Amino acid sequence: MITETYKGKLFYVIGPSGAGKDTLINYARQNIAPGTPVLFTHRYITREVDHTGENHIALSHNEFEVRKAQGLFALDWESHENKYGIGIEINLWMENGMNVVMNGSRGYLEKALEKYPSLRVILISVSEEVLWDRLKSRGRENDQEIQKRIERSKEFDSLAVDRDQVIHLKNDGSIEEAGGLFVEAIKSGLVLSPVKSK
Repeated sequence: MITETYKGKLFYVIGPSGAGKDTLINYARQNIAPGTPVLFTHRYITREVDHTGENHIALSHNEFEVRKAQGLFALDWESHENKYGIGIEINLWMENGMNVVMNGSRGYLEKALEKYPSLRVILISVSEEVLWDRLKSRGRENDQEIQKRIERSKEFDSLAVDRDQVIHLKNDGSIEEAGGLFVEAIKSGLVLSPVKSK
C-alpha cells in the first residue's frame, strides 16, 4: 500500500472532449487569488501546439521516450495516437506544500490513483445538447464522429473512485459562472469538502 507524504494535494481534472477543461483551467490560472498555494502543471504532449486550446509543451516521440526512460514523468499515458506526460516536478511542488491542478485522462485514472491515492478528481460534465454544439463549432469531426464522442462521454457517469474524492462541476453556462465554480472547487477541495454544482 502506498503512503503519501506530500503536504500538497493533486487535483486531477477530467471530462469528455468539448466539456471545457482547458477553458476552465485557463480561467482559474488567471482568476485564482494571489497567494493561493496552487500551481497549474503543463502537459508534455507529442502534438504540435495549435494555440486554440491547451497550452502544452510539444515534444517529438523520440524526446518523449528519452524523458520517460530517464524517469522524468510522474504520470504518462497514450490517447488518440499521442503520448501525454506530467513532469516529476509536481512531486517537488507537493512536497513543498503546493497544490497541483492537472488535466488528466479518465482512462488513466486508476493508475493515477495507485500513485496518488488521495488525489481529488474534478469531473467536468456538460449536457448532450451543449456538447454537440461545442464539438460542431470547433469543426474537427463530422456528425457521426461527434455522436461517437457524445456516447463516450457517458462513460464518465460511472467512475471507480471514492465519491468523497470527486468534485462534480457542470459546465453548461458562461465561462464566468463555470469558471467561478471551478476556482471555488479547487479552494474547497483544499479542505476536503467536496463541491457539487447545481
